[in-house]
Amino acid sequence: MGYNQIPLAANNRGVTSFYTPFVLYEINKLPMGIRVESEALSSFVNELFADLIESYVFNFPEGLLVYSSSPGEHVTHVRDVLSRIPKTAFTLNTDKVVLGASEFKYVGHLISLRGLLSSPIW
Repeated sequence: MGYNQIPLAANNRGVTSFYTPFVLYEINKLPMGIRVESEALSSFVNELFADLIESYVFNFPEGLLVYSSSPGEHVTHVRDVLSRIPKTAFTLNTDKVVLGASEFKYVGHLISLRGLLSSPIW
């Protein structure tokens, strides 16, 4: 999911429009560089996953974290999260998706079966 997938309200598109010698362009999706892009994306994601946030989903600027107590539960949680994506205009960057990891680096920490640890020097 990314900033450039959040639609701008029709009444805000004129603010982002610009002319070329041939045509007027209006930006229809939130462009990078707009000061509120991070907040807009975070709000959109929080709204989409409102009932899952802090139950088994965390929303970080770097992406979503889906956590579970068991592999079977994880499959259920991931399916629930992924089922919501087609209802939006978002796409996922599959190169960044990690499934079923028991230990990984995330937001400056090492998350493992032992819990949340400060990230060692990489």
